[in-house]
Amino acid sequence: MPTRNQQSSVSCVVPVFNEERVVARFLDRLHEVASAQAYAVELVVVNDGSKDASRAEILRAAQALPLRYLELSRNFGKESAIQAGLDAARGDCVLIIDADFQHPVEVVPRMIERWRAGIDVVYGVAVSARMSRVGGASQCAFSIAWCASASASRFHPMRAISGCSTAKWFRRSGRCPNVTAT
Repeated sequence: MPTRNQQSSVSCVVPVFNEERVVARFLDRLHEVASAQAYAVELVVVNDGSKDASRAEILRAAQALPLRYLELSRNFGKESAIQAGLDAARGDCVLIIDADFQHPVEVVPRMIERWRAGIDVVYGVAVSARMSRVGGASQCAFSIAWCASASASRFHPMRAISGCSTAKWFRRSGRCPNVTAT
């Protein structure tokens, strides 16, 4: 089991599809926020067959960031892009987050805090379809949505939440004994 302290490494899996206008800014911000909380941060960016200039923007960002770039030969869908990213991730724990700022990166420190407190899976759910903005930061509620196995290839569903924006965080090894809503 990884140590849950400042020496922990974090892999951020970011599926991308036609995000040329925001992806570089998003990756910079994500790295800035995650690096303040973790010893080592790895950005695993998976281009899911984008037809725009997403590739060029990601490769430009890779010059200044600890970024691993994967490019799928065509658009296979978000789930396949996420799985490719999970397979490539090397961190003690993994954050799955969209590149379009749909998931506010400002919640990442709270997700890390919950992981360090012993929660194995943190699932951020937007309070409403239109996230309220208070002081420039989206307000999110957190609940545990599923428990990942050691390989992250099997999931135990706990409850479905329809119409919500989500971000996921889980540890990479072992089973998930601590399934608790927070």
